[in-house]
Amino acid sequence: MLDAPNITVDQLRQLLEYDPKTGVFDWSEPSREWFASEAHWLAYKAKQNGKQPFSNKHSSGYLCGEIGGVSLLAHRAAWAYCYGSWPLEQIDHLNHDKQDNRLPNLRLAPQAEN
Repeated sequence: MLDAPNITVDQLRQLLEYDPKTGVFDWSEPSREWFASEAHWLAYKAKQNGKQPFSNKHSSGYLCGEIGGVSLLAHRAAWAYCYGSWPLEQIDHLNHDKQDNRLPNLRLAPQAEN
């Protein structure tokens, strides 16, 4: 069983937009209340400017990124975003393309099936 990351699904949904048909994430406009100061908020926005969420490639081949200060894998974030809770099992890519995070391509899978 896998642990949920230290970010809630609500927080994830506030920071990101996800299109289940394409599997692509985009940044939302984060609320100012998330940040300790105006300067922190502006620095965060500048850091995200022009960079897609989950634009890094994990050593295992999955797309990954840092969201709200937490390192996440894109396929797990896609599952949580759509179903409202972090998956407790592994997520299998049906077409075996680790970068294809369209919702119809993802399924829960025990370790033995993945």
